[in-house]
Amino acid sequence: MKRKKKSLKISLILILAAIFGIAAGFFFGFARPSIGTDGIIGGGAASNGKSLGFHHSFFSRKDFFDAAFAKAALEKKADAGLAKGIVVPHHLLASELIAQAFAAAASEKTQTIVLISPNHFSNGRGQAISSLYDWQTPYGILEADKKIINDLRAGGFAEIDETPFENEHGISNLVGFAKKAFPNARIVPLIVKDALSADEGDALAGRIRDILPDDALVVASLDFSHYLPVWAADFHDAKSRAVLSGFDYQGIDSTDVDSKPALRVFLKYLDAAGARNFALLGNSNSAKILDDDRIAETTSYIAGIYSSGTGDGMKQATLLSFGDLLLDRYIKKAIDKNGPDYPFLNIKRFLAGSDLTLANLEGSFTDFRPRPLNPNNTSFTFDPKLAPMLKESGFNIVNLANNHVQDFGRAGSEQSRAYLDQAKIDHFGDFYNEGPAVVEEIRGIKIAFIGYSEFGDAAIAGTIAKIKDARSKADFVVAYAHWGIEYQTDFWIGSQEKGRQFIDAGADVVLGSHPHVIQPVEIYKGKPIFYSLGNFVFDQISTPEVIRGLAVGAVFGKDKIEYYLFPTQSRDFQVNLADGETRDIILNNIAKKSVASGDIKKQIIGGKIIINP
Repeated sequence: MKRKKKSLKISLILILAAIFGIAAGFFFGFARPSIGTDGIIGGGAASNGKSLGFHHSFFSRKDFFDAAFAKAALEKKADAGLAKGIVVPHHLLASELIAQAFAAAASEKTQTIVLISPNHFSNGRGQAISSLYDWQTPYGILEADKKIINDLRAGGFAEIDETPFENEHGISNLVGFAKKAFPNARIVPLIVKDALSADEGDALAGRIRDILPDDALVVASLDFSHYLPVWAADFHDAKSRAVLSGFDYQGIDSTDVDSKPALRVFLKYLDAAGARNFALLGNSNSAKILDDDRIAETTSYIAGIYSSGTGDGMKQATLLSFGDLLLDRYIKKAIDKNGPDYPFLNIKRFLAGSDLTLANLEGSFTDFRPRPLNPNNTSFTFDPKLAPMLKESGFNIVNLANNHVQDFGRAGSEQSRAYLDQAKIDHFGDFYNEGPAVVEEIRGIKIAFIGYSEFGDAAIAGTIAKIKDARSKADFVVAYAHWGIEYQTDFWIGSQEKGRQFIDAGADVVLGSHPHVIQPVEIYKGKPIFYSLGNFVFDQISTPEVIRGLAVGAVFGKDKIEYYLFPTQSRDFQVNLADGETRDIILNNIAKKSVASGDIKKQIIGGKIIINP
């Protein structure tokens, strides 16, 4: 994206003003209603259909909504049939996407709209909450569907509490769009807390399906990737789109979205209603809308429409890979002082949006006593209590084919595997290159992982045989090699020879570690070899090169593989995504030395390589 010389301060002000629009509701003419001391409205008064009070659209000017609908590119397939659901953002910065989705779903047949939103401030009584108030919008009154709301309350599926709706922009930002697109419809607003359990959410979704008329529309008011630069948000969005289209309930747990329970309720309802046919309408980001990629903390927006049918889903899976990970020596000292997840605190959000998150585990989880603290100590053991921390931080697979996995012998290596199993972290590879491939299946896509360490057994015949075997069983094959010469910023010819043989045997990508610095990329026969990802978490600080690393985010798809490049930099033994200037320097250095075409080098500089099979 071309950088603009806009003031970052102005951009942030625009974001806050356009996204929340809270002040506008007061400035543009609506006084807030008073609510009873407990904020609860009784069921008897609601059943007669009369308004008990009002909530309000945060924006009350028609021209804002009219402009959004006028600019929206309205694409509605003729054979899509009646829409059963839409997913839309609730940040008003994305007003065109919101308008596009509502307009694409508009139908005179729709009489009820269920609007499901996060409970952003976790206010009110109950895990799922609704409101019996009607809504004042720029297009008139949007009535509450009191019959359905009271049914949900009577069955114990939702509480009634008016107070949290006063400031819930996930609802108030959208009611104006809903009234314009569906002037005769009634609304069932639902806000859900993060504490809503899967069982509670499934029961709520089932009840909604049982009591809604067939021509109802369910709307998920959701924003996706948060607090990341645009290039990282784009990678997270690849998984979010796949989860949305594939009804991947397990994948929701590691999706970067502002309400996992709300997303689950929405998809469960559509699944029960037989509406699995998903069409993506748009995917944008606050940085893209403002045309300013210097914004460090962005929000992603996805709009899509669901209609009756099965749908194919987006057949893709994501993998985020890192280099060397150390949890001993001075990293251990920092953890002991600051807490178990200290090294990852600044990138926790980044780690939480991929199907698979991988690193080279440079040591073993054992019961052996650590060696005395000394920079010359190169025998590493990790506290077993840190294995669950790795899982909680987002890691679900590690490479064990390296020279430190055997620091405490076979006994230490076996202990480590047991602790990883207990933490439910998959692992592959070993010091002697004896272990089999590990195959992970994500939304029907099989990805095989094979580890290779040239320090236990430098011969590669066995590794090549495993790659060939995996090629016949998996859709994609990842080879993770521990090789090369330490601290050399260019790759060793021996690594190149082996890497090319791995590709010839059937690997789709080769990831490298051990040199402790980033090394160039080679595109060989259309497949990438990342010779060294450098240090991820390590206590080396002697040069700028050893505190930098390269994370690679792979999106494995049917028609192409995309590789996102994420330079990292450590400060005080904490990993950070590199800032814009440092990122540019690292990517330019990689491109300069890489063995690739001019077009691929430009892609490296841009931070994304696209490989078409």
